[in-house]
Amino acid sequence: MAKETVDAVRKAELNAADTEKDAVAKSEAIIQKAQQDAKALMLNLTKEVSATAASELEKAQEKNARVMAEALQRAEKEVLFLKEMVKSKEKGVLDIIISEVI
Repeated sequence: MAKETVDAVRKAELNAADTEKDAVAKSEAIIQKAQQDAKALMLNLTKEVSATAASELEKAQEKNARVMAEALQRAEKEVLFLKEMVKSKEKGVLDIIISEVI
């Protein structure tokens, strides 16, 4: 009976050691998997953020180009207006000079 008890205790100790080894191996596998998942998630998030940033940059560049084109058109119209005004004033000045000379 004592031998049976000792054998049962040894068997229980061996089972406990095997169970502990299995638990350690499983926990290491779970940790490794979690690390891989975290790296993959970070990579995906980085790609998404980069894509979003590139898209926003492209939109900003397009808006900038539109604003610059509109400003250029307004400036060109203003230049034409001012040229016409100068021509108009020149004619008036010439008329005054001619009337003073005559």
